[in-house]
Amino acid sequence: MKTTATKLSVLAFLGLGLAVYGQSGKVGVNISSPRATLDVQPNATNSQDDAKTNEGILAPKLSKIRVASIEAPVEGTLVYVIDDANKTNGTINAYTGADPKVAKITEKGYYYYNGTEWVKSAAGSLDQEWVYDATTNRINLKRSGGNLFGNTIFYNKKGARVDYNFTSYDYFSPNENTVTSSLLNLDESLTNSTLREITSSTDLGSATSYTLESKLVNVKDTKEQLSIGGSSNTILIAPTNTKNYNFVRAIVGTSYHNGSGDVKYMVGGYFDGRLDRGISTGYVVGTRTTSSYATDQSSNAQVGVLVFNQVLPTGAGRINRMTDLEMGNSFQNISSLEVTNLRGIDIGNNFGSGSVSITDARGVNYKGLDTTAPNNSVASVVNNYGIYLGNIKGGTQNNYAIYTNAGKVHFGDEVNVAGTLTATSIKGSNGATIFPDYVFQKYYTGTSSLKTDYSFKTLSQVEDFVKTNGHLPGYQSAAEIKKQGYIDLMATQLTNVEKIEELYLHSIEQEKKIEAQQKQIEELKSLVQELLKK
Repeated sequence: MKTTATKLSVLAFLGLGLAVYGQSGKVGVNISSPRATLDVQPNATNSQDDAKTNEGILAPKLSKIRVASIEAPVEGTLVYVIDDANKTNGTINAYTGADPKVAKITEKGYYYYNGTEWVKSAAGSLDQEWVYDATTNRINLKRSGGNLFGNTIFYNKKGARVDYNFTSYDYFSPNENTVTSSLLNLDESLTNSTLREITSSTDLGSATSYTLESKLVNVKDTKEQLSIGGSSNTILIAPTNTKNYNFVRAIVGTSYHNGSGDVKYMVGGYFDGRLDRGISTGYVVGTRTTSSYATDQSSNAQVGVLVFNQVLPTGAGRINRMTDLEMGNSFQNISSLEVTNLRGIDIGNNFGSGSVSITDARGVNYKGLDTTAPNNSVASVVNNYGIYLGNIKGGTQNNYAIYTNAGKVHFGDEVNVAGTLTATSIKGSNGATIFPDYVFQKYYTGTSSLKTDYSFKTLSQVEDFVKTNGHLPGYQSAAEIKKQGYIDLMATQLTNVEKIEELYLHSIEQEKKIEAQQKQIEELKSLVQELLKK
């Protein structure tokens, strides 16, 4: 192709060092062979890195009012809309008209006419969608807040947020526009919260569950002995902080149900440790909590897991079962499995090395019913069990409801055994200080320091007592035992020893009488024999 170049206005551009060329309907600035309809390049001097001149293309700078005044804008027209308060009608807000063609001119920048309206140029598309609001100090998503998103979406210093039109936040009520203020962060309000909303129009696809936030860590290959976590929350109170706090919680999970429908499981936190494959593993743990104490200051309590069941004043329905801690082992459709030790609760204390002074150590501690209510109202409980064990059976060798390798088993005021009681020996402690040796002491010395009110009865006195009362002295009557509902084995055993000692004394007295009588008989026999000889 034959190329002809014509230098235009050489004298006019000589001082500027600018050359304009034209060829085959193309215009070039500082380029002899334009590569497009308009090809603008800096000259050799101004293209250097240390050059200070302003280079580029300037589109016409127009106010929004001036752009709206264009009667017949041509598609593809490019302008730069100003927002200059120093110029008359130079601000965006100076335009008060209703021309839909300039409706999207909301800030200064490049706009082009697409044949229908003036829109932000592609180079500023991100600025078009996200707009900084200096009043609220946040970046708003322009298209949100309408039919597309329903609520305004924005970013602030805490990250992504959504505006919700709650009218109050005293507490949950049947009104859907009421939410408790405790659900909000410290510097948030009802229109500046992290809440999300699910309605009947929410597109969940074929999913049967909805999660606010889901994270997946796909571990393909790593170095050995690596610890991996899906999510980590850490609250660090600086050493220079001297403030007091009520709660410091790294993770808070709360699920509220304020609707009228039924919820099968209302769970505040759900954790699942699952082993599907692998050669071997040390532990498969659903939830692990650790409470660490590493200070020289005193602590009222250190608890590994703290569980509370709370019934609020508005709770007036019916709870079929209320359990502080419910655990169980489930085996379903297992073809082959070997379990060496199956335990419902495994509790142990590992003291390791060092010096630890412990006053009271308890594996399981049940406080019983707390009846110290302010209004002195005591809960009505029909059956109260500290520990209740169901049917312990199925073992091919042993079935123990309670089994201890060593140590004492202590019960309070009463032990009830429905079946038989088998023991190597049974020890009673209430007779350790008063044993019936007072019987001998009273009999031989006339007084007893062991039991001052004891009196030794003769057989005639015992006979009179039995005739009058129908039972031996010192024992309860059959009517009294029936009314009491049980027999005190230790008291009965002590009374038995008392009566045995009394029987021995009566037997000794009888033996002495028999010996004296036998002596008299022998003397009478000798006397008779002597009389017969005469």
